Amino acid sequence: MILRNFITGVVTALLLLAATPALSVQTEYSADQLVSLMAVAMRSTNYRGTLTYEHGGTLETLQVTHWVDEGREFEHYLHLSGPEQQLSRSGGSLGCKTLGSHLLRGGALQSPDGAILHLSEHYQFYTRGYARIAGRKAIVIQLLPKDDARLGITLAVDTESALLVKAVVSSSSRVLERLQFVSLDIDPQLDEDERKSLVIAAGKVAPTCGSPEPESRIPWAASWIPSGFVRASAQWTDADGFVETYTDGVNSFSVFIKPAGAGEELKPNRIAHRGATLIALTTQQIAGELLHITLVGELPQNTAQQVLVSVRPLATTTTPAANESEIDVESENVN
Repeated sequence: MILRNFITGVVTALLLLAATPALSVQTEYSADQLVSLMAVAMRSTNYRGTLTYEHGGTLETLQVTHWVDEGREFEHYLHLSGPEQQLSRSGGSLGCKTLGSHLLRGGALQSPDGAILHLSEHYQFYTRGYARIAGRKAIVIQLLPKDDARLGITLAVDTESALLVKAVVSSSSRVLERLQFVSLDIDPQLDEDERKSLVIAAGKVAPTCGSPEPESRIPWAASWIPSGFVRASAQWTDADGFVETYTDGVNSFSVFIKPAGAGEELKPNRIAHRGATLIALTTQQIAGELLHITLVGELPQNTAQQVLVSVRPLATTTTPAANESEIDVESENVN
């Protein structure tokens, strides 16, 4: 999940507006400008590398290949340690526009209540000097949240390509996970068979940029969302039920709401953690209907609990009182 959110979600689900200018160590960029350059580079650059993913005392090693072919993005992840696993993905057209991309590139959005949302209102950007990552010089950028409703992230951006080469996600002073390239090949020479295999494998996975579910077909909604987050998508599937995804441009989370089957009963609430990704599950009786509600994403636990208890039928959504924000849960770590 976190690989999707921070490698293929936060930075590869971004808007390509122009060709990526090369960074120069002699040129002074602000931290937010560097993030914008990185957003474009991660979409438009062909690269292959090996990265490590650390979370909860576990270290995983993966190979990632990113390829752009005729205006479409393709990615492939291969686990090099542990059980054999592969993940392929197509991001669709490079022109695919998302709310996260707009915010991360410095744009502003208007929320349903009329408030103007801007990334800088919720994060403080800092440039922290240089580091050497995967044998390459990188600029270190820190995004510190201005409230306790979101997580912080430190990024290292390659000075030549503007590619993200390291990401550290933290809550207060505690590191939740670390992604870091140990080798990186920019514009690798893939033979025709390799390129075809990327297209074929990714073609089996639906692109991440699509049309949202029509408002009239949305049966339930979270009536409380932390400030600065906006709904990026909403859809219904037989497997997952109704799914809402929210983003503030840096962090994101999804809420899954599915009616319980015949004869099902209330189940204990549970929360699990995998690095920076929180998975919270609850069963609630809402307007006479038993619903299984799951939240998956990068949120502090208290914030996630407030979102879960706020789910209401869409026609009667109201902001929950402060004392409704507590859920008794069984908590665990997922390695």
